[in-house]
Amino acid sequence: MKQLLLIILVLSVFFSCEKEIIIDSQLLAPKIVVNAFIANDSVISVFVYQNTPINTTENMKTKSDASIVLTENGNQKYTLKRFFTLTRNTHYYYEKNALDMDVNEFDTTYYYSIPEFYGIPGNNYKIEVSCPGFETVSAETTVPFPVKLHAIDTSSTISNESNYILINSYFKIKFSEPANETNYYRLVKFENTGQFYPVYNETDTLQYFIKQHSSGEDRFNSNDPVFSNVHEDANSYIFGSGWNSFGIFTDELINGKDYEVSVYESIGYSNDYFESFSFIDTEKGEFKTIKFAFQSISSDMYFFLKSIDLQSYNDGSPFSEPVPIFNNIENGYGIFGSYASSYIEITNGEYPKEGIEYLTFEEALKILDKDKNQ
Repeated sequence: MKQLLLIILVLSVFFSCEKEIIIDSQLLAPKIVVNAFIANDSVISVFVYQNTPINTTENMKTKSDASIVLTENGNQKYTLKRFFTLTRNTHYYYEKNALDMDVNEFDTTYYYSIPEFYGIPGNNYKIEVSCPGFETVSAETTVPFPVKLHAIDTSSTISNESNYILINSYFKIKFSEPANETNYYRLVKFENTGQFYPVYNETDTLQYFIKQHSSGEDRFNSNDPVFSNVHEDANSYIFGSGWNSFGIFTDELINGKDYEVSVYESIGYSNDYFESFSFIDTEKGEFKTIKFAFQSISSDMYFFLKSIDLQSYNDGSPFSEPVPIFNNIENGYGIFGSYASSYIEITNGEYPKEGIEYLTFEEALKILDKDKNQ
């Protein structure tokens, strides 16, 4: 009898978990998705998509028939022009696995911009986006004021970690944090290096100072408390905190203070590789520049980046609720955010140095090909 009661109890639990899920028809309706940022140091670019309904598997593609009006401080209006770039269709490229070029190998990405138009700190901007067959969408943002940067200090350590060598580079950036207001920040790191390389092409060799520039997506680590509190919540004590991959933080702990934010990067090399590794030879003319963009970002941009991080961290976890992506587009989806950047950098070596020609790998290879064909 006890066994029968147990079976009935277990079955009742399973059947009680059944629930009819009714999908809101609004989730199936096509809507406009906008991705746009305006800043004091980069020309505004607006990307417009049609959302992918949950009952399809199509990839979002940029819209080529959008009309976009930008309003500054409620009165001055600008009409954005359409531009396009060709981006490689990765799936097509690998499936074809051929050297022949084909128009289907590339996707056309449309965007809308105003050449040489930059956001002015303190000014308010509103965009209105219209597409045939869709409801007009809109959003607005106010460009923050950049912070004042005072100094950057750097140091490094080299340690032997059993089977590899670990190099830690530390950076401290001192800035003034405005008082009596809530501010949001993002730290982005760039690198620009020039090293002496031989460039090979069959039997020919050229030796140049090759200049390489990072795109600003370099990741860094930090034990600074201003970063660690960004994604802290009740679940963090059980499942850990999400990775702050965008380098965002608030002034919650430092409001109105002069503060020195600390970050570091770690690079590991195998013992064999490290023995042949060449550091920057400044006497030869090599150099390395580390530049940080210290961005004051709008609250919309902060919560948008934070939601992307949290969704990525919780994706697939059976113990976490799904994280919706932050949205400030009225009648649609997406983000219209803003930021203002201050820059500070430190250089090991001298650049440019008189008498030295700096090239990219691509430029050096073109010279090799040209010499070979003459």
